[in-house]
Amino acid sequence: MPKNKYIFVVDDDPSVRISMKRLLREHGFSALLFESANALLEHGGLDDAICAILDVNLQDHSGIDLRRRLTD
Repeated sequence: MPKNKYIFVVDDDPSVRISMKRLLREHGFSALLFESANALLEHGGLDDAICAILDVNLQDHSGIDLRRRLTD
């Protein structure tokens, strides 16, 4: 049985995270929400992601730095 795949949403604004989850669900996608870059990195499970939506201005890292870290 195939494993569920998710869109990872990383944003430090709770209202943005919830809005993105609702929008993605309306289009048939499942989302996992993270409040920080560190939360995503601690979660791991990157093989479960279809893609990641990253806020550029995170409090603990920039989204650009996080993207670089994920692709190294």
